[in-house]
Amino acid sequence: SGHDDDVEHVAWSHGSDLLATASRDGTCRLWEFEGRPIRTLAGHESDVISVSWASDNLSVVTSGDDGRIIRHDVATGKILNIVEGDGVETDTAQLTADGRILSGDDEGRISILRDGKIVARKKCHGAGIKKLAWNESDGLLLSSSYDGLIRIHAITDDDRLEHHFEA
Repeated sequence: SGHDDDVEHVAWSHGSDLLATASRDGTCRLWEFEGRPIRTLAGHESDVISVSWASDNLSVVTSGDDGRIIRHDVATGKILNIVEGDGVETDTAQLTADGRILSGDDEGRISILRDGKIVARKKCHGAGIKKLAWNESDGLLLSSSYDGLIRIHAITDDDRLEHHFEA
């Protein structure tokens, strides 16, 4: 069966027929393309707002209104790590091929995480960040915000966020 509340986000796995949904019922669910549920992922204390697949499809990352960013093992459903985002709602998270997690929060900050720890954080918008989109081939991150702006940022190998464009 489906979620018990609104579905906030859906994401295809990379090159396979699996998908993941994030819901205000506090869970993420994994599904086969035909609609058969595989498993429910828990760990958030409130609404789950986004979900993103690792490039190898072995894990997903969820973010939510509790400020948590959680990486889950797809095969077992086990929580691999939890990052507490200082209680600020985190509406969006993306995974890079090298395992970094990029997240945007309600204070307009973008955070870069490695190995379950925040290694960089920068205020990039005047209001909360609604969505992030990662372009792996160009190393560019697109952010959209409640401040009415979109911004494109480059992320360097040493985890610096460089502003490139705004509209």
